[in-house]
Formats: sequence, C-alpha cells, structure tokens
Amino acid sequence: MLRIALTAHAARTAPSASFTARSLPRPRLAALALSFAIGLPGAAIAAEPDSVTMNLMPLPGSRQQLDLKTDMRMAMAMELGPGAPESARANADKLAEAGRFTMQSEMRQTVLTTPKGKDGSYTMQADMVTLKSEMRDAQGNVKPMPSMGKVVFKAGLKDDQIQSINVEMDPNSPMAQAWTQEMSQQIFDKSFDWMRKFNGTTLKVGESIELPMDVALPAQVAAGMGKVVGRYTLTDLTKGVASFDVGVKMDMSMTLPTPGASAASGAAPAPAESASAADGVGQAKMTGAGGGKMVIRMADRLMLRNDMALTLDMDIGVQPGVRMKMKMEMDMQGVGKTLAAAKGSAPAKKTKG
Repeated sequence: MLRIALTAHAARTAPSASFTARSLPRPRLAALALSFAIGLPGAAIAAEPDSVTMNLMPLPGSRQQLDLKTDMRMAMAMELGPGAPESARANADKLAEAGRFTMQSEMRQTVLTTPKGKDGSYTMQADMVTLKSEMRDAQGNVKPMPSMGKVVFKAGLKDDQIQSINVEMDPNSPMAQAWTQEMSQQIFDKSFDWMRKFNGTTLKVGESIELPMDVALPAQVAAGMGKVVGRYTLTDLTKGVASFDVGVKMDMSMTLPTPGASAASGAAPAPAESASAADGVGQAKMTGAGGGKMVIRMADRLMLRNDMALTLDMDIGVQPGVRMKMKMEMDMQGVGKTLAAAKGSAPAKKTKG
C-alpha cells in the first residue's frame, strides 16, 4: 500500500504531484504508516501529455479525503519437527481450525495543508479514523476487536521537504500503550524517507521506477531489518489523468523476544539471541508480494482510485521443533475526493489546464 506523489512535466513550471504507494498487533502501526503514505495529495496538470516529473510533497492550501477499505483473510498453522513436544502436537489440529479468520475494515484519511507562509513553509495534518472494524472466525461468528482510535500525523514542510514530524494517538488505544512517541515517529519518518529521494525524476508513458524503502523495527519491539520495494509503471496519461500499474515486494527478517523463566517473575523476556541457532526460536521471517492499479487526476492532485492485492507470509520459531506459519491475503481499495475549502480560507491555486 504504497503511494507516491508526482508532478507533471512542464516547459515553464514544475507543479507538484502525488500518488499513493493488519497483521499481528505490533506490525499494525507500520501498516498504518504505509496507509498514511498512500493517502497524501496527488499530481498537477502536464504541459506535455507523455511524461510526469516526480515531486512527492503535497501543495499548500489543499483539502482531500481518502476512504480505504480492506478485506483480509488470515490462516495460522503449526509446523512440527522431530523435537516438537507432545503438547504442541495436541494443539496443532485445534489451531488449524481456530487460526482461520477474516477481517474487514473501513478507514477515512483526511489530509489538510495550510496556506504557504512568507518563508515558504506550511504544515500538513492527516487524520486517520476507523469507520468500521470487524473480525469473524471460521464459522462466521463476530469476534471483538480493540479500537485503534484516532491517529493524527502532522508534518512541517518547506521547499518540498518534510522538516518535522509528529504523531498523536488516542491514549486509550492498544497502539498508544504499546508504542512510545519516539518509536511511532521513527516508523512514520522512515515510511516517508523514500519520498525525499526521488524528486525530479521524470517518467514517460511505458517507463517504470522502483522506490525502495528500508525498514528497521525499533529495538523495543523486535530486532528486525527488511526492505519494501514498490515498482510503478506509467501506463496512460490522458486528459490530465495518469494511470499506473503497481507492484510491491517485501522481505524482512526479525528476532522476536521469547518468553523465559524470567518473564514469570516480571523481568523482561529473554532475547531470542539466547536460543540456539539450531532451533531458531524467536527467529521470524516475513515476505510479501502484490500488485494493483492507481489512477490520479493530475489537475487537483487527487488520487481517484487505488486498488491493491497483497499476500504476506510469516514464519516464526515458537519453541524447539515448533514453527508458526501465518498467511495473510489482503484486498485494498482506496477512493479519493477533494473537500470544499474551509470557511474563511482562500481556495487553493490550481495550475492552468
């Protein structure tokens, strides 16, 4: 679910443009950071109809809304080796049934930017709220889900660069209790880091660009490194509407904390490094791949449509001889629209054409 911003190539000006690039509880914030990244404003009208020039930052004085719908199917199973304990074998069959469920969510992201100041700076605020969140087991029974609450992302911008980032979460949400402000800002800052690297790149119809993003999980959660690569191909540019084919690949390795005897006494869990390399306890690997299409109306920087299908596979060493296999299949749709200007504010300037 990545999104980039684009600027149409022009002879005299370079107006900006943009386009957009749940799982275990802890990875949900990283997924949310990506959903913010796909929701930023879009692209400006092109003087030349066969190319666009990358500029990944939103324009000042804009108000847009993006509705995101996600359908996820998840299955968990145990893979047992020769050293698996008998208790694990007894639970494997139960997990094969209990570990299957579906989730549906509807979220709304509102992105507002202030008018540009005399020094060229302005601020952006992106509010993400959950409109619907539902989980069902394999029999179709509804299961309770914790509320994520409202997440507010704020950024200061100047000269097409993000100068500052701040993340605010509902203090009663599970994420706010599990993640510190510093950890949250690190994840969101990293998710936008790739945007700073590709300003000025021009794409013609039929050309592609790959946008890599290195991912490093905070040490408080898990020692992990990985990479997400988005490949965007400009397939059509007609009457100011740009269409893209999108491909995404993900590869991440993690070392998760493993509970030990000290956990029962209230001490911090033993790090996974203490487990032997042979049994792989605490070692996890996540891979993913997907694709979709993205359509942007360039004149008002609006993402009209963003459809993605993504599959994630996770392999976790739970205990000697036992590995947990998780498979998530997600279908995501995003539909955007421009909001009316706030009362008392001047309308955003539009590029000719």
